[in-house]
Amino acid sequence: MEPKKKQILLVEDDDSHAELITRAFEHREEFSIVVKQTLQSALLYLKENNPHLVISDLRLPDGEGIQLLQQDSHKRNYPLVIMTSQGDEKIAVEIMKAGALDYIVKNSPIFFDMPHIADRILREWNHILQKKQAEEELLQMNIQLKKANEELKLTQVQLIQSAKLASLGELATGIAHELNQPLATISMNAEMMLEFIQEATQEEFFQSYQLILQQVERSSQIIRHLRVFGRESTLEKCKLQEFNLLIKNSLTLLKEQFRLRTIEIVFDLANPSPLVWCNAIQIEQVLTNLFLNARDALEKSPQKKITIRSFIQEKYGVCEVEDTGIGIAEKNQARIFDPFFTTKEVGKGTGLGLSISYGIIKNHHGFIEVQSQEGQGALFRIRLPSIVSETYCAG
Repeated sequence: MEPKKKQILLVEDDDSHAELITRAFEHREEFSIVVKQTLQSALLYLKENNPHLVISDLRLPDGEGIQLLQQDSHKRNYPLVIMTSQGDEKIAVEIMKAGALDYIVKNSPIFFDMPHIADRILREWNHILQKKQAEEELLQMNIQLKKANEELKLTQVQLIQSAKLASLGELATGIAHELNQPLATISMNAEMMLEFIQEATQEEFFQSYQLILQQVERSSQIIRHLRVFGRESTLEKCKLQEFNLLIKNSLTLLKEQFRLRTIEIVFDLANPSPLVWCNAIQIEQVLTNLFLNARDALEKSPQKKITIRSFIQEKYGVCEVEDTGIGIAEKNQARIFDPFFTTKEVGKGTGLGLSISYGIIKNHHGFIEVQSQEGQGALFRIRLPSIVSETYCAG
């Protein structure tokens, strides 16, 4: 099969010049020359054909060769070389700015050298096309990467939300106890108030009334925290938060569980509280997860104690959660933040809690680390920036 020839459109109204250029290509069988003498005939030809190269005189009977560039530059897929009889530098600059790939001054040596000029122009054009293709591919890759990143963020939000709901499931029994206690107090005092009204003991009546109000407020706090904890964290923005308050909020739904399991909670919190720039809901989720892990680690421990510390370290607010549980084997510490890795018994852990916590802290430009020796408890340390910065916002 004969190779396809490279087609050159020559737009030249001077017959002698056109003949000299055509002759120069006689020994180059890979080229095919098509000659047009006017701008309009050239434009009509380009509508139906796709030449590899266009060589045009600047001055034509019905216009200028540079008008061949007025087509949509994104659709134009040929290089244009402009010829002129004048070696005017100003005209040359205008031609190149308009989009011509080269500008040559007419003379006999140039005409005979036209095949070499064509070779050079086609090489340059090929490089331009390759660069353009690479840029388009890079643009598409960036679009796909951005889309994948958005999908990843959405998946991460959904995973965080699922983990929160799973945590609420674990806390359900404790929450029921937390709510039952104030409800029982309210019920008892409401019954007593009826007796106080009948017996006209006003002081005792108001005491019961105050107790009811206190227990209603306590129940409301528990419900408010449940609603906040269960809300999607993307609705919350990063703010300067008191680390101590985040710690106490995270313990709201756990107090009854710790009491029922006779777990002692020891606080060693800095005063004033360290301030941290964070998404409060996400950090409370991390802290809740650490408290639940500490609770589970103490299940078979004779001494059941969790120590919670807060302090300032350079530009970071720090929280430590230390338990007196079974500890973590050295071989497992390097994998403790890996997704789906868990040291808990089958059915008691998904291996996602610490992995999600690690991701949340990393998104806050913070650090989470563990120190432990098997049989001697574990200490988890969180460091969060105290600097106000939008780049440190995970929400």
